[in-house]
Amino acid sequence: MNIKKYKGLVYALTYYLIAFLISIIVYLLYGWTYIHGPGLHHLTFILFLFGGFIWNIYSAFKYFQNRHRFYKQLMSIHSLVVGGIIIVFLVAYFQNNNYEPVNFMENDMKSISIINKQDTSICINEKGDTIFLRIRDRVLIDEITKITTTNNK
Repeated sequence: MNIKKYKGLVYALTYYLIAFLISIIVYLLYGWTYIHGPGLHHLTFILFLFGGFIWNIYSAFKYFQNRHRFYKQLMSIHSLVVGGIIIVFLVAYFQNNNYEPVNFMENDMKSISIINKQDTSICINEKGDTIFLRIRDRVLIDEITKITTTNNK
């Protein structure tokens, strides 16, 4: 096997492997403290993606100037990585977009009173019906989960 023939492929795969390993090391060192936003390891990989994008633009210019196979392989690997990440984000978005929030106003509950005393919690709607009752560790009445499961169907 002639390694010079696949030089661009090896360089691009090595670049993204190093990016992935550095992101893992950053995650192991700093963790992910704020779960609702990107962590430092995400930002590290995004920085590598930005560098790969710049490298891809440079490779496109060089490819159209010289028509070398090296630059064509670089462009294909960069495009596959970025395209794969975009596909993962789109799949995650469309899978999680099916959630519909529960609207309690549709169930004739215009107001809810919540009473907490010592070990007892009670939720009462405006009609005076108890929709949730918990005494110590036992839940005796739980109409809220019934409402949410019927609305989600």
